[in-house]
Amino acid sequence: MPFVEKFGGKHHGYFLPSEGANNVALAKFSVPSLALHEEHRAQSMHDLESRVAFQYAADTRCVVSYERRFSGPVIESSRLVANDRSMQAHQCAVLDLAR
Repeated sequence: MPFVEKFGGKHHGYFLPSEGANNVALAKFSVPSLALHEEHRAQSMHDLESRVAFQYAADTRCVVSYERRFSGPVIESSRLVANDRSMQAHQCAVLDLAR
């Protein structure tokens, strides 16, 4: 996902299963905020590189489902306010890989 960073995110890599279900992988990246992520996600629909990647996945059926999950860090500091958590959100895409 080189376009993750193109649209303001930081890619942390792909994680393949080592135990349990062998058809689920994670693509993990962080985004500055959910709102900015949604804006960049909409922009990616008009980006040629992104559209080529989406079409490849559709044509080859290498990804049969996609689920977005958001989480934030657990920080011990009591100075962290609720709005700051969104600035450190991580998105985890669960890819159900075709066998």
